[in-house]
Amino acid sequence: MDQSGLPWRVGTLGFLLIAAMCAIGAFYQLDTASLTTDEFFTAYFADASQISTSAAISRIAEDVHPPGYYLLTWASLRLFGGDFTLTARALSAFLSVATLVVIYFSFPRKIGQFTRLFAVAGAATSSAWFYYAQEARSYALVFLLSAALLFIGLRILRALPSGSLALPLLAALGGVGLASALSHYYLLLLAGSVVGMLLLFTWNWGQRVALVVTGFAILLPVVAFISWHEGQIVVDTQKTWFSVDAKFLGAHLYKGFLDIQRPLLRAILVFAFFASWVLLFLKRPITQKSSDDISQICIFVTGCCFGPLLAGIVISFLSDPIFSFRMFLVIAPFIWLLVGLIGGYVFSRLKAKLFWPLLCITLIVFTSISLSRFFGDGLSQRENWRDSAAFVEQMPGCTGKTIPVVGFEQDYISANEADVFYGYYMDVSQPKDWLKISFENDLASLSGTALPGLIKARITDEQQCPLLLWSVHHWSRADIEAFVKDVGEQISVPVTRSIKISEFGLDSYVVMVE
Repeated sequence: MDQSGLPWRVGTLGFLLIAAMCAIGAFYQLDTASLTTDEFFTAYFADASQISTSAAISRIAEDVHPPGYYLLTWASLRLFGGDFTLTARALSAFLSVATLVVIYFSFPRKIGQFTRLFAVAGAATSSAWFYYAQEARSYALVFLLSAALLFIGLRILRALPSGSLALPLLAALGGVGLASALSHYYLLLLAGSVVGMLLLFTWNWGQRVALVVTGFAILLPVVAFISWHEGQIVVDTQKTWFSVDAKFLGAHLYKGFLDIQRPLLRAILVFAFFASWVLLFLKRPITQKSSDDISQICIFVTGCCFGPLLAGIVISFLSDPIFSFRMFLVIAPFIWLLVGLIGGYVFSRLKAKLFWPLLCITLIVFTSISLSRFFGDGLSQRENWRDSAAFVEQMPGCTGKTIPVVGFEQDYISANEADVFYGYYMDVSQPKDWLKISFENDLASLSGTALPGLIKARITDEQQCPLLLWSVHHWSRADIEAFVKDVGEQISVPVTRSIKISEFGLDSYVVMVE
């Protein structure tokens, strides 16, 4: 398609500026907000105080995730030093921006810059990309490795019609696939889907055998590693928040799809699935040898998207529940490339009088989202552990007193939970009473624990420190209020006193008596 006219040049420049703005926004105010619940796990497992690689691996192996991301973060902290929050989040921002570059170059050669940058801008303005670009967790690395699998997979797809074995590309696929699976186990499903879809487009038995060997070169080392890793994991993998009922699966399918793209691009994505199949069967049959067949690319990418999702659901039913909305993060680069292809196709079919209005609307939507990276709340809307800890420690009469901290039990961390996890932002000399509750505990059972006594002691001035409720993300604000009301009725709060709840961002509460 010809993308050399003025409207195409305007769109190309606009998408480029939007992508650049988002890339800068990924590094904006990385250290202003406190660490989130999930980021505390990275702070613990990628602890730079582990001076040797073997010591780091020993601790990392306690987690259910493979070591790739933690090792990369640990190495970055050891190499660059500095504050954990800034260094670890900057690493995620860098990996996310690198993902945009790989997506840009993943397109077939004949695809113009308008389509490429449309996909890049769509990716950079998605909720998922920005959220994980500013979080010290593994999903920015997942984006980059997924994009690398996409890049290599499309080049193998282009080489297959010639009958070539494409051995260097297959070696790259095996290497990246293995590194991917050892960074996040979800990526093993994606690597398998890439190999499986490529098998559908092979032209001789040599290619099929080479692909099967590549698949086993990824699978067997990962299976061997998992067999070792299972014995090192501290947490009981049978007790997780995952489920396989229809309500859970439906909610996570919806959330995953919702986070990957904004409403405008979501409609294009739905259209992409149907359009690719129509193009395949009505326009160009699969038997035609063409290295630049867009319909074949759409089918390949679509299949790679559905593969991990279906595999995750099947495994959840047959074995351990593993499916969640984060499965969509694994296939995100594939979706973003597909959106770019279909978006470029739609624009190329528009008449002149429709092109400019749709282009302006698209640019306005993308620009508005990218500007929110600078003027929106961003990280400040997550848990604010730092401010809530400071609030409690600075309360008159609380210095040197024991601070009761309630949170869900973290089976990963075997000792000193309050200091290395929930006490991250507290003075280590501040006494803390770490009150664990399991994921199975509901509010009714919690009110029967020691908590009413702690609040009652606060009323009688026997305990000067308030109560911290941290990482109680299974409860809503209404749940917390109902719990406090129930406790108040149990201990008969005098009319001259009242129980107050202060919320510090998401999932961080201080309960005190005034």
